[in-house]
Amino acid sequence: MKVLNLVSRYKNGNLNSFAIISTLSVANAVFPFLLLPILTNELEQSEFGMLVIMEAFLALLAPLIHCSLGGLLVEYYRLEKEDFKSYLFNTLLLALPFFLLAMLITNIFAEFFVDIFGANRGWLLILPILCFINVVNQITVVLFQCQKKYGLFGLFLLGPNLLTFIITLILLNNTGLGWESKLYAMLGVASVYSMFSIYIVLRESDKHRFLNLATVKSNLAYTMPLLPHTLMAALYFMSDRLILSNMLGAEAVAIYASGLQLALIMSVLQNSLSKAWSPFVIKYLSKTSDENQLCPVALKKMRKYMFLACFFVVLAALFVSVSIWYLVDILLPPQYQEAKYTGVILVIGFMFLGFYKIFSPILWYFKKTSQLSKVTTVVFVLNIVFNLMFIPQFGIIGASISTLSCLFLQFALTQMYIEQTLKSNLVKA
Repeated sequence: MKVLNLVSRYKNGNLNSFAIISTLSVANAVFPFLLLPILTNELEQSEFGMLVIMEAFLALLAPLIHCSLGGLLVEYYRLEKEDFKSYLFNTLLLALPFFLLAMLITNIFAEFFVDIFGANRGWLLILPILCFINVVNQITVVLFQCQKKYGLFGLFLLGPNLLTFIITLILLNNTGLGWESKLYAMLGVASVYSMFSIYIVLRESDKHRFLNLATVKSNLAYTMPLLPHTLMAALYFMSDRLILSNMLGAEAVAIYASGLQLALIMSVLQNSLSKAWSPFVIKYLSKTSDENQLCPVALKKMRKYMFLACFFVVLAALFVSVSIWYLVDILLPPQYQEAKYTGVILVIGFMFLGFYKIFSPILWYFKKTSQLSKVTTVVFVLNIVFNLMFIPQFGIIGASISTLSCLFLQFALTQMYIEQTLKSNLVKA
């Protein structure tokens, strides 16, 4: 009966959270979407392709530099208030060595990236700095989400993308920066926001427990097994663009990225659900589990919620697929027609990614993140193989088929580990 009461309370109490966080997350994705037709019409295909390549490298650096942030959401609900303050401060400190490592790697391999993928060397060396600046901004967003301060959460989530959108338009129309306009806008906005974020994080932290070894150990115990997963995930999400750049050139990357940007409508919808869903699942498990032993009644209720969430993901995929078919003709220049097919294939892939995000918080809660790393490593290797097989045979669409195949495998393999975890942590009748 106690479990049923808890379930009822969470069901009612989290509907508002779902609605607010999901709405803000969807709104946050509007600005990059609005930039797409502007950039594709204002820039040459090769210029837009270069911007996509540099953003791909930024996405590859983020998992490494942001590594220490991985446990914030979970530990907010698991730790006592004072212990979390120490965890928060040490999370910020731990980002520094990962940043230095990223700088070292980028400097060593800069010429290789320029020669193989046609990357811009100057921006390659700046991207780790941009990524490091964003660490404190991401901490602030997670903190306000956990505290349910949705006004501030929206300000720090939406604000940077809104300002980046505005400044990019100004630079694009009033300077000769071209494709670099967006990167300059991102760097400037992130720098300004970081000043406020540093003050907020320091105010919320316990600075007296400087480099607390127990806290550092706890952080690394959670995040280090997850690091291969996040790095490999970033690599296999970006490898398609990098391999396309090497095989077919920046113009092919531009077409593929346009279809991807439209398909990201689906990614945004499932990611918006995930932002609200993950805290709910973790909090639900923490309240309905006794020493990590899950009650069968609670599990049954949770499965119903998960299958309902999957149903909404399928409906969203159908809606977005139909929309993309018409949006390509409306938004993009004629030379981007192939983006129509690319986008629909990727939407199906993002549907499976949505399923994955619905179920994977179970592994986070039970600290089985090493299982995610195993899955992602396998999928990453297969993604490289699939891209090398499919791109020469099917061109740009081959990269989409590779991504779809890997996202399905990621969901299927992860689900296998989740079922094993639930079975081993279920209270025996």
